[in-house]
Amino acid sequence: YVRTLDMASSLQQVQAVKRLTFELLEIHPGYHVLDVGCGTGEDVQALAQLVGRTGKVIGIDNSATMIAEAQKRAANLDLSVEFRIGDVLQLDFPDNTFSGCRANRVLTHLTEPRQALMELVRVAKPHTRIVCFDRDWVSLMITANDRRLTRQVTNFICDNYPNGWMGRQLPILFSECGLTDIKVVSDSLLLTDFAFTEKAMELRETATQLVEQGVMS
Repeated sequence: YVRTLDMASSLQQVQAVKRLTFELLEIHPGYHVLDVGCGTGEDVQALAQLVGRTGKVIGIDNSATMIAEAQKRAANLDLSVEFRIGDVLQLDFPDNTFSGCRANRVLTHLTEPRQALMELVRVAKPHTRIVCFDRDWVSLMITANDRRLTRQVTNFICDNYPNGWMGRQLPILFSECGLTDIKVVSDSLLLTDFAFTEKAMELRETATQLVEQGVMS
């Protein structure tokens, strides 16, 4: 998983989307920011540059491996950051704690995304921005000769996530959780290097699962 995150982060377009999420937060020096699903912590480091020494950025992830890697990567950096193992469904923070909350590619992995978003609403200060970025996996397109089989592969990838449609559902979810002034921004990622894509999206592992389930030979 660490390797997969590093591969994705190496793409300029992925970096551009991350910067956009930072801009949408409208962070100022002194802000306290929560980054949910922080992974290896590079985004927390980037956010810490924006809040400065008077602010703080806390990154949480449910993976002890990710938190250990994030702590190691930030160990020698003079940044106001903190990493914790945590559960977005039950955040260990008081109400009205943060000046900004961010969840990048998190809600699609959850069976209860509404509860997670309500937790972000709870710990966010009034009039605070909450930014969530998630993929819409049913929009995944792969160019191949066998259309029927290609649809089976892309549908399988989508349905393997608890919420493969999360990207398209975010606006409704935000509204249902009482958020206002909702802004929607779409983005697409183009991958043309098959070797890179096969590793980053684990296409070979996906094919193996399809064979084991008898979907394809």
